[in-house]
Amino acid sequence: MLVKVARCFGPDPQPAAELEEFALDLVLADLGSVERRLEMVAREVRAGKKDATAENEVLQVAKAHLDAGRPLRTLALEGEQRELIKGVFPVTLKPAVYVANAADELLPGGGEPAAKVRELAAAESAPAIVLSARLEAELGEIEEHEQAEMRAGYGIDESGLGRIARAVWEAGGLITYFTAGEPEVRSWPCERDAPAPVAAGKIHTDFEKHFIRAEVTSVDELVAAGSMEALRAAGKLRVEGRDYRVQDGDVVFFRIGR
Repeated sequence: MLVKVARCFGPDPQPAAELEEFALDLVLADLGSVERRLEMVAREVRAGKKDATAENEVLQVAKAHLDAGRPLRTLALEGEQRELIKGVFPVTLKPAVYVANAADELLPGGGEPAAKVRELAAAESAPAIVLSARLEAELGEIEEHEQAEMRAGYGIDESGLGRIARAVWEAGGLITYFTAGEPEVRSWPCERDAPAPVAAGKIHTDFEKHFIRAEVTSVDELVAAGSMEALRAAGKLRVEGRDYRVQDGDVVFFRIGR
């Protein structure tokens, strides 16, 4: 993930120019990586190494795209081509979250400079967060109940770090599901729309191999019932098979074979 922070406070903020300069730096970094890899692949092509020709072709297309000043996430790549380009660890292929660092007095919207950041983020279908780093630093030095009161005075209901973390999670294509039992409640990261066996594999690889079914509820239903056992007794746990796509906020009990 990339978190792109732009100054939206003080004299003459120019967030669009800042972000454009940052984007160009990233394009140049990727261009250097692609050119170094091309030198190696050229030798592999001459040596007749398998798949070297295909990689060389993709890298040449990527180089031309970067030479034009464009990030690789705007380059149309098929699945296999995308895998080949990942070998150079391109930063411009990564999803991004935009952060407008605004003046306290302009929160929660951040004024016109922050609006420009949101506009640039929307053009990339990327999330945008407006916060004041100075205010967040001040909040970090006081008690939690005082933080809530101070945020309420600015019309903010969550910490800047919390909002950034949530946006990064979403932009990265991740969800959180839970397992709940007597010993503990645990949260697990998982790719969005992952099938139930794949989600089970986040706990242990054997869970994916030996998956039988999933018993599913939601956090709200679990809290209302008091326990998984109470839900099970009331027949309110949904039974899902291998094709079920785990959703954000699901509470899941996996049935595993041996």
